[in-house]
Amino acid sequence: MNLRLRASLARVALGYLAAACVVSLGIGVVRSLWRFSQRTLPDQYLLHGIAWNAGLALALGLVPWVALLAASAFVRDTRFEKATAVGTGSAILGVCLPFWAVTTSLHYRDRVATWIAPLAGEALYWLPALAVLAALWWGLLARAPTRIVFRRCAAGSAALIASAAGLWLYGAVRSPAAGPALELEPTARRRPPVFLVLVDTLRADHLSVYGYAKPTSPNVDALAADGTVYLRAFAQAPWTRPSCAALLTSRYPPEIGLRGLWSPLLPEIPILPQFMRIEGYATAGIVSSVHLSTQYGFDKGWDVFDLGTTYLNWTGVKHALARLQLVSRSEAYPRYNAEELTDRAIEWIEAQPLTGRPLFMYLHYSDPHAPYRPPPEQDRWHEFASETARAVAVPPDGLPRDGPILPAAERDAMVARYDAEIAFFDQHFGRLIDHLKERDLYRDALVIVTADHGEEFGEHGGWTHGHTLYNELLHVPLVVKYPAWLTPPAERPDSAGSIDVIPTIREVLDASWPESGFRGRSLLAGNDGSEGDARFLYADNENPSLRGVYQGEGKLIQRLDPSGTVLEERYYSLVSDFRERGDGAIPAVISADRLATLRGILASQGDRALPAEDIEPDEESVEELRALGYIE
Repeated sequence: MNLRLRASLARVALGYLAAACVVSLGIGVVRSLWRFSQRTLPDQYLLHGIAWNAGLALALGLVPWVALLAASAFVRDTRFEKATAVGTGSAILGVCLPFWAVTTSLHYRDRVATWIAPLAGEALYWLPALAVLAALWWGLLARAPTRIVFRRCAAGSAALIASAAGLWLYGAVRSPAAGPALELEPTARRRPPVFLVLVDTLRADHLSVYGYAKPTSPNVDALAADGTVYLRAFAQAPWTRPSCAALLTSRYPPEIGLRGLWSPLLPEIPILPQFMRIEGYATAGIVSSVHLSTQYGFDKGWDVFDLGTTYLNWTGVKHALARLQLVSRSEAYPRYNAEELTDRAIEWIEAQPLTGRPLFMYLHYSDPHAPYRPPPEQDRWHEFASETARAVAVPPDGLPRDGPILPAAERDAMVARYDAEIAFFDQHFGRLIDHLKERDLYRDALVIVTADHGEEFGEHGGWTHGHTLYNELLHVPLVVKYPAWLTPPAERPDSAGSIDVIPTIREVLDASWPESGFRGRSLLAGNDGSEGDARFLYADNENPSLRGVYQGEGKLIQRLDPSGTVLEERYYSLVSDFRERGDGAIPAVISADRLATLRGILASQGDRALPAEDIEPDEESVEELRALGYIE
């Protein structure tokens, strides 16, 4: 190969590489800004999004670059007057087209017939971008000398890097999830540290303090010994997003726009951290769940809103990485485990000055959620398994959605895995409590441990959660350690709900937050739980359409058709049939007035429902919920 040809090929390769860097960085910035504008990418992860998208685009773009160099060995023509133009022009196709192919699902479709509409949509998405890049290439690079090409590429890269740095500073300086400010004045007369700990998918009857025979929760038991156990605590929904929304707003899910899988929290509804910020608290949410993300409206009032390793979900590249076999399915849908989440919580606590603002922290653990996979070195499932269950070679770590009952040994082994996840959480929850004691925060802290829902293991012919209103899904733990100046009883037998948490915090702080929107009441209030008590707790589910009410010692569940017509009713006594093993027939001893009262409550709650405003889910969100079992 003569020197002229070698120089021409070098210009082609260098021109391609320079333009590929600019194009890749441009893809990273534009794609991340788009996801940010759609509230899919939280602003504290803008830099992650730019880096991952640009890096993936450049890596894919290097494939045709290597092919170009390999092909040069066979080139014998010395006419390379537009060597740089060829390089920079091919970068547009060499970077964009592989990126487009890998980050879309076209060639993973099951049937060719389904390609047409997605192909048209992707073409409309990419053609304008390619046209802009082609115009920039022709106007700025194609007819320019080589040295000018590199100067302009360097200037473009510098501008994009500056933009990325500006976006990162914006996310660092701005409170990442401050949300709209509430027009309230601080009113709290006391400001103890407040720690709200939610454990996803945790059944109350699988904790030792609620009578479980296996020692799954010694550290929660120890907290209970210092506080109050609410024996009849119920969630307001059988799955995460609406249940957590009820917890953080003290309102029932239909009243805040949560009516389906893609419904976000209505933007005008305030959540707990906003109230805590008004009172001068440093607020941190460390969350191991896709349901409490920015796109669903939970990004309000936090100084730190840490979605953990799930940032891959928001950047828009995890599906591509999984297709390229660079990450496994479990790595593509990562979430904090109890050890990682507790480490992050302790890091945040240690970073706060002892004489600074009081602390409010919301911790959302997800370990008991299927699949049941504690880290191998901390997996204690054999301790909770029966002798026959231990004989199961590979215990199932997930649940069938429907279908026949599992063989007893497999079911027991699976439940043992679930118990092992609870024990794994409890072990690291103990580390958190120890740290609070070391920092002299525990004595006067308000510590609340609860769950969003339980889990069904075939008790009523189903598995997992999100499909019934039976107590294996709605009966949740509620353990509260109050500040030292309060001495409530060790146990409370009356009914409590997730909606009661905010009013309880308000009373402990002695604050005067407006009560007009809160549906709960303080857990410190007295109640004898008698049939004459007018207080009720409501719960519902969208698919299938169910609604239920707890009042006094009874519970009524209704199944509805899409028009809202009641198809079936079931009544259970919370005293004689708490596990709802009976047929649910309304007993003759229930008076007509009593039944009319329960039906009236259910009808009135349906009338209060606000219309849902579903988001348009991206592919990553769909895959995340499919991995968690919410989508078939």
